[in-house]
Amino acid sequence: MNLLYFDFESSESKAFLVVVSCLVWTTICTLLESTIKFKTLTKKADHDVKNRFVSIIHGLVVMALAGYSLFHDQPSYTAKNSDVQIFVLLISMGYFIYDLLACIYYKICDRALVIHHSLAVFGYFISVYFGNSTLAMCGIFYGETSNSFMHVRAMLRVAGKRHTKLYELMEVVYMLTYIIARGVCITKINYDTALNSEIPFLLRFACLALWLQSLFFIKEMLGILQKKILQHKERRVKSVDYYWFSENPKVETLSYFRKAGKEKVF
Repeated sequence: MNLLYFDFESSESKAFLVVVSCLVWTTICTLLESTIKFKTLTKKADHDVKNRFVSIIHGLVVMALAGYSLFHDQPSYTAKNSDVQIFVLLISMGYFIYDLLACIYYKICDRALVIHHSLAVFGYFISVYFGNSTLAMCGIFYGETSNSFMHVRAMLRVAGKRHTKLYELMEVVYMLTYIIARGVCITKINYDTALNSEIPFLLRFACLALWLQSLFFIKEMLGILQKKILQHKERRVKSVDYYWFSENPKVETLSYFRKAGKEKVF
């Protein structure tokens, strides 16, 4: 794939693309902030929802490009970077820098986000510096498979749709996709590459660190899914059905209704 004859060998060009990428994501967020107003949301929730729109756009774009690299080009784990891979890494570096700064500015970040974004930028930089990024492409592709569902789920939650069928569907699809992609696929990839000395150690370290963080979240997700099964049983016993797009007033009779706010993985 020829990417507009961009000079991917020049360090200055690479740095320029990271800056441009950061500015593009910032511009998209600014346009959303200036044109869309969610009157029913708090100011913090309003910023969060708009920032998630940007995240969905980024996720779909880089997942498609990383998938093209992995399944069309089919590079080995030790192959040198292609132009597509470098492009994906640079625009993702720009995105994660933007997102980290935006989340700090809007006060919607936490420690897990700071650690994740810092490791991601570090891993992408190492991939560009050493000229080896197939492992990073795997992380991007499988990591992004669940992210759009995660963001839709979060937006439904802040919109007051937590006790609806749509929210339940997004939550189950998100968590199952996350568990399969990161708990199964990424585990296999790390198993195949962890001791491969031809792959830069720092890149393997960043991937392993992100994988370990994912395992922690998978443990929390399994707990949430277990609770979902118990909640479904309670609804059946009490004959309380969820609606697709609005909350059934009867959900207030459920024992977990007031406790639902404690469950949160992103």
